[in-house]
Amino acid sequence: MHKKIGLMALGIILILPFVAAQDTAITVNTHPTTWVMVRAFQAGNNLNLLKSFLDTQVDANGNVTFILSSNETNLDIDVYVKLVKNGPALIYKKFEDVRAGEPFTVTVMKGVANEGATANENVSNTESANETIAGATANETAQITSNAIIGPSTGILKNYYIWIAVLAAGLIVGGILFARQRMQNPASSSPAQAPPSPEVQSPAEQQLSSDTLDSLREELQATKAKLQQANNQMSKIQHKERVRDLEQHIKEEEAEIIRLKKEELDN
Repeated sequence: MHKKIGLMALGIILILPFVAAQDTAITVNTHPTTWVMVRAFQAGNNLNLLKSFLDTQVDANGNVTFILSSNETNLDIDVYVKLVKNGPALIYKKFEDVRAGEPFTVTVMKGVANEGATANENVSNTESANETIAGATANETAQITSNAIIGPSTGILKNYYIWIAVLAAGLIVGGILFARQRMQNPASSSPAQAPPSPEVQSPAEQQLSSDTLDSLREELQATKAKLQQANNQMSKIQHKERVRDLEQHIKEEEAEIIRLKKEELDN
């Protein structure tokens, strides 16, 4: 029975991050045949990159939708519209304090200011709809690169470890209380047995209670080891995803820097 309880607790701990996370549908409407790249940050923190959606071509109507899953309540969203995949941005817009968990739809076009945008967006005053990165300076390119190499959200991992700590503490406290109850009333599970005698427990009964407590402690230790193993596996998976995203971003930014240098030489 204790093993079943431990396995159930482990299963709950593993699925808690996915239950707590909420999905945000980000829809961009722009010029047909273009490509869209979206970067989502923790609200007010441009150094905390939650997710980067690489260049994706819009449909025939100029629409493309991305699904972001995170534990954040508010987001900052950067939208890049490009004429060619992995090319320079034709249009760049930044949206601040977007409410997570709700559909977010915005129109990003040359000469169009926020048509069709949802009410929960707050467009940054420092970025305009007609701003482009085609003539970006070396400093702007360096800023884009610094944002791209930031790792995945630490907020998700922080919340995940908090849940693990809380549930592990609850499991340990519950196990100790259960063990104490068993020690005080080891025969309570038998309905036909008379109430326990007020006499002092015999050495055999004390040994049985001690063995039960030791067994419970061993099961708790095993559960802790499984939790640690699950954490290590998740960290490895997240590290691989981070490396893959970083490699792709570095390639994009290197291509952009080469293009800018070539334009400077031509001029």
